[in-house]
Amino acid sequence: MTSSTSLSSAPASAITSLNQLRIEGQPATDQQVSFACSNVGNQIFNGGFELVDSTNDALGWNFTTDDTVAMFFIDAEDSTQHTQDGNHDGQVVSQSDTASGRLYQPLTLCPNTTYSFEAWTRQQDFLSECIATFQINMTVIGTVMPGPSWTNAISDLMNYTVGPAQQDGAVTLSVFVTCLGDGTSDVDRVMELDDISLVQLMP
Repeated sequence: MTSSTSLSSAPASAITSLNQLRIEGQPATDQQVSFACSNVGNQIFNGGFELVDSTNDALGWNFTTDDTVAMFFIDAEDSTQHTQDGNHDGQVVSQSDTASGRLYQPLTLCPNTTYSFEAWTRQQDFLSECIATFQINMTVIGTVMPGPSWTNAISDLMNYTVGPAQQDGAVTLSVFVTCLGDGTSDVDRVMELDDISLVQLMP
């Protein structure tokens, strides 16, 4: 794992509005695939969690959990977040050592194209033993149990290559989070996420 105490930012998103995102469960349209193939920037929308709606939910992201009482996701104001000149990060908060959650975003990628993935993580209390597993569809592209400093979830170079068919580009990025440790009595189990990117590699 690569740790960092300096601020940096994910590459700028190629997606500039929510209506450019594919809806979960829907096929990728010709227009969406054409856009993905012609734009080499970050294919993840709001990977730095700086954009929120009127209720302070992170734009472009969805969250589900098997325990809605004990686990939830927030887009938090945080002066120590990872994004340069930013002030937000994403936080999965758990009050249970058995709850699990999934943060996800539907994506459209370019067929026959390889992408490089990066994500920065941190947990406030190492005794929480929070683990984040990053997947594109069923392919695991990174797993990390970070410490209290920002850590790149990709310890080894992990690229993702899209298949040749148009619908091979209709994928979902998921972040699965569990916190198996006891933590400390006065601190919730918190997995922090920031600067998530998926960028087309140039041939």
